[in-house]
Amino acid sequence: MNTPELQKISKAMLKIVSEIGEHCEALDKLGEKKAIAVSAYDKAVAIKTIQLASKHPATLMDKIVKGECVSELYDKLVAESAYKACISKLEARKAQLTAFQSLYRHQETV
Repeated sequence: MNTPELQKISKAMLKIVSEIGEHCEALDKLGEKKAIAVSAYDKAVAIKTIQLASKHPATLMDKIVKGECVSELYDKLVAESAYKACISKLEARKAQLTAFQSLYRHQETV
């Protein structure tokens, strides 16, 4: 049965499938950006720790180093947030697709 309702549902499903593909591509790029940001932060922390090791007590070192690497920490947090947001969008699109698939199956039986 090829009713207008089925055609609308079909078009909506195709659009969502396309959007899922776009989100997957974006997720790949964001994953790479996240990895680069995490790596840059870890490297900055290691370098700063070595630089400050003899100048400050060990109990304060963690806080001092984090304060010195705040820019890298910001970049890391932004990259992680963007990555997680893209995953959430992808999951939402997948849920929408599942809902449309259910509607499609229901319309076919009607």
